[in-house]
Amino acid sequence: MERYFQVMTNVARIGPNGRMGHLMVQARYSWTDENQLCVEIRLSSTEAIALDVVNRCLVNLAGHGAGSKKLTDHIVAINAEEENSTKVGSIFDLRFPTRLTKGRLYRVPGGGYDHDFPIASSTSDRWCHRLHARVEHPESGRFLEVSSNQPSLRFYTANDLSEVGSPSIRSPVGPRPRCSRLVFSEAPRMKGGVICRRHGGFLLAPRPLEDGRPFLLLPGRVLLHETIYCFGTLSTPQKRLTML
Repeated sequence: MERYFQVMTNVARIGPNGRMGHLMVQARYSWTDENQLCVEIRLSSTEAIALDVVNRCLVNLAGHGAGSKKLTDHIVAINAEEENSTKVGSIFDLRFPTRLTKGRLYRVPGGGYDHDFPIASSTSDRWCHRLHARVEHPESGRFLEVSSNQPSLRFYTANDLSEVGSPSIRSPVGPRPRCSRLVFSEAPRMKGGVICRRHGGFLLAPRPLEDGRPFLLLPGRVLLHETIYCFGTLSTPQKRLTML
């Protein structure tokens, strides 16, 4: 049962100097008694447009001010397709519960994850609603499950943010991933105004990407982007993810 919800609508001009047409976006946020944050976004356009939909909400299950030391205690599992650009057993294979150790993050080109993962589906419909990922923080017992009707998931570990005492945005280090990066113009702030630093949080963002290409929205059609963030605590040890 929904307790609270809010709907926001925006109409933007698109095309050169905004003269081609209009894009309408309606976002509905709701909170349920089952500790679920439900985000429903509808988009329609008067002209054909290639677009992407992504949230930029950074999370740290150890607490908003816990920082990078606690991020490395998190365990992540992503319901990714086996047949993708990453090899089974590589640093990008997160299909099985994996701890985000500091050593693992720095083995990833760019110093952490900023990559899209095609999500596995039990049917031929890549736009069906299904589980995308689960993250646990064993020390606190908190977990987060993300499900969506989108075909792809972006996993990001705040690699381009600065260390404490440095400028808010750091220059990219090392080879960059082939996919487009999530770029923050300034360091994002978390609960209570706490500035998120490098590896201070993670982001799980379902996206309407197929084969790495933005979604082509045609006039008269509606793109429905649904995501459910389910928060909870582990009541028994048996429910914990088992690392391989």
